[in-house]
Amino acid sequence: MNLNTVVKEMEQTSSKDNMKLAEYSIQDSQSIVDFRNKIKRLAIDCHYSKVNAVRIATAASEVCHKLLSTCPCFNSLVYFSNNEGKWGLKLEFNSESGSISSMNYDYIFDYFTFETDSNYSHKVTAFKDFPNASFSPMAHVDIQRNKLNQLSQQELMRELQVSLEKTKQADVAKGDFLANMSHEIRTPMNAVIGLSELVLKTTLTAKQQDYISKINSAGRALLGIINDILDISKIEAGKMEMESIPFQLDKVFDDLCTIITLKAQEKGLEVIFSTPPSMPNYLVGDALRLGQILTNLCNNAIKFTEQGEIIVKISICEQAEESVKLKFEVKDTGIGLKPEQIQKLFGAFSQADTSTTRKYGGTGLGLSISKNLVHMMNGDIWVESTYREGSSFIFTADFGVLDRDAENQEKRAVNWKKLKGMKTLIVDDNQSARDIHEDLLSSYSLDISTAADGFEAISMVKKAINEDKPYELVLIDWQMPEMNGIKTSEIIKSIDCPPKIILMTAYGREEVVHQASEANIDGFLVKPVGASALLDTVMEVMGKAVIFDGASQKDEAEELYESFASVRGAPVLLVEDNEVNQIIAIELLESVGLKVEVANNGKEGVDKALDGTFACILMDLQMPVMDGLAAARFLRKQPTHQNIPIVAMTANAMQQDRERCAEAGMNDHVAKPIDTSELYSKLLKWIDPKFKDENFGSNSSQQTSETVEEWVVPELSGIDTQEGLSRVNNDHGLFVKLLKSFSKNNQDTFHNLEASLQAKDYAQGEIVAHTLKGASASLGAHQLAKVALIFEQAFKQQDDNIPPDSWQELDLALQQVLDSISQVDMQPKAENAGGHEFDMEVVTTLSHEIREALELGEFEEEQIESLMSILQGHVTDKVLERLSDSVEIYDSDEALECLDKMLSSIQK
Repeated sequence: MNLNTVVKEMEQTSSKDNMKLAEYSIQDSQSIVDFRNKIKRLAIDCHYSKVNAVRIATAASEVCHKLLSTCPCFNSLVYFSNNEGKWGLKLEFNSESGSISSMNYDYIFDYFTFETDSNYSHKVTAFKDFPNASFSPMAHVDIQRNKLNQLSQQELMRELQVSLEKTKQADVAKGDFLANMSHEIRTPMNAVIGLSELVLKTTLTAKQQDYISKINSAGRALLGIINDILDISKIEAGKMEMESIPFQLDKVFDDLCTIITLKAQEKGLEVIFSTPPSMPNYLVGDALRLGQILTNLCNNAIKFTEQGEIIVKISICEQAEESVKLKFEVKDTGIGLKPEQIQKLFGAFSQADTSTTRKYGGTGLGLSISKNLVHMMNGDIWVESTYREGSSFIFTADFGVLDRDAENQEKRAVNWKKLKGMKTLIVDDNQSARDIHEDLLSSYSLDISTAADGFEAISMVKKAINEDKPYELVLIDWQMPEMNGIKTSEIIKSIDCPPKIILMTAYGREEVVHQASEANIDGFLVKPVGASALLDTVMEVMGKAVIFDGASQKDEAEELYESFASVRGAPVLLVEDNEVNQIIAIELLESVGLKVEVANNGKEGVDKALDGTFACILMDLQMPVMDGLAAARFLRKQPTHQNIPIVAMTANAMQQDRERCAEAGMNDHVAKPIDTSELYSKLLKWIDPKFKDENFGSNSSQQTSETVEEWVVPELSGIDTQEGLSRVNNDHGLFVKLLKSFSKNNQDTFHNLEASLQAKDYAQGEIVAHTLKGASASLGAHQLAKVALIFEQAFKQQDDNIPPDSWQELDLALQQVLDSISQVDMQPKAENAGGHEFDMEVVTTLSHEIREALELGEFEEEQIESLMSILQGHVTDKVLERLSDSVEIYDSDEALECLDKMLSSIQK
């Protein structure tokens, strides 16, 4: 409310004998100080002496303090008032409680009253005659109203501070809401993605495989977009992060094709990809963000295009040995934009105009997010458009180029050389598609001709045969007017010495494949066609041996291992108290060639960090002795550890938890249960290649065995085994190891929680419940993790009244999981188990080494595992398990006894 409005309101609430000057809300000591100062200045302006002005102001201040002690807030009013023919200054205080004695103020004011009305409201009135009878209140009322209602600089600063604090609180609330919504939406999306991945591992028909693959791919894209929309505040706060990890450009476009093709088909639009042969495929950057930008631009193009085509074109702007700047263009034949509409684009929550929103829908966030993401990729984004003719959205972005890309380009060139000069016909009714495919194939020195429809194609094929220059290959679009691609192919195939035919289509894929098979068509391509897919299909159809790009044919684990080549052997410190999480993290880190050292709590982690040299520290937050936040703060105070990357591992992904980590000096965070892709991306982001150990693995010999171990983890009651396996990269052996560890460590958990409650040791109870929750979640024991969370929160709040139902639920859930684990065979099924031969000399030597190590207390777990693997099937599982258990608890005597019995048994 501005000053003029306030003054006008004062005038409206005044009478002839009571001219209201101001009204104040008194709610704290500072507002009393402000009120006192204004009354003092007013009294001086009204010709009271300075002594009386101070007395009036001080008395008013005392009244305010007394009322505020019993009431959180009240109003005070200031008047020029006529009392029995005398004008003076009147102060009025209205509150809901409090009591004031007039005896203390009668000597200051001409009258002072305290009244209580029928509604139990209290009113204090104080009046003081003007000292000069000639003082005219009418002449001063407007001036004093302006003075009293005008905020001082200090008051303005305080109001600004209060406003900023409220804004900050609103931002925190917004962040919490977005974090909660992010969690609520991610949970079902994770289920869609996870379950579709599980279905893909089962036996499926080709059609089912295609559908489920698309569900999975689209689900992943949707999840990424949802996260960005929910975290738009990250962009506003400058907290959006970009990944820098290896990826294949082909895969980005494969995913893009899956997401947008169906929408384009529904509108009868053709989507065309245009990629130059020299385009690098193996890049370093943020594939998810790139895909998000392209998806947004393509979806917009489809939305605003009623007929025609969408062309996605890539070109190279600048290229160096290890980097490249690419230009992406999404061109449509849609409604286009007017110049004034272009000015409104790229703003948050804005579209070209309101009619656009009504007709086409959308939040208007997409282009704003895309603009910010492009800028974070060191690029620019702009639009070129002609109204009613179409638009081109263009952006540039920087990427790193992997060494393997040069090798890939060489292999691709070798493949295409085998097809040099091959006479090829491209048949497509879409001029743009013909031109793009012709440019691509011509660049590899194929002899290209084009035809716009089936009739022209048949005529050209016959003519070429008659001239004894037949076509060797024909690429035909399926969806063409008058005569479709299959009918055209059937006629061409009926000609003597027909060429090989590849059918290209984006419509009704499964049905068309069946029809193509019946028509004896040689190959099949799904549009939009990428360069790699085109090469592979042409080579396959022509019966040429393909020199494949090695990485695309490699096992996923091997490719992942290669992505860590630049940091191979880098030392990582894992600070984690939960044994299950330790096992998972160690396996995941070692599987990509990192050295791992483990600390069981924050204090141990600090000691090891100060004593050793590490490329990165993975730090759990909630640990005994010293938690992760305290450990990080301590390390950051050390001059030698102010720059070492510290990545928090936390089950809490709320914004305030991330802020706490940042305030403690941590660089990043990974959510628990651990997601392998997130963990690996963060490690690649933070580990400096200078920590690479050139000699790492060079002297290690690969263990080989004729025994092929196959772990079989059955469906377990109370445990989602598929989710648990996904957390360990589907390593059944490792998962069994986790089950075994969980069982061993949780036999007494229920009793320990009871004991903690009885002893009122809330801190210990919280640790036990937290550990149980984390281990359960890692295994996929959701119900147990859910109940453990209830206990963790109860102990954290020092709540003694945990309901009996919760104890019973915990007992049942824990026992169910333990019983399920007890049914799992803790030894692998060997392909030739029980029948394989072993070298007794090797066993004797290994046993002797183990005996010496046990006696010295310096044994290696790998030695025990090697011996157990050799003797699998020759001694009972019970004996092997007994040996393993005794070693794990460092019972050397028991281990030696088991070892002697085993040797005695097999020597017989």
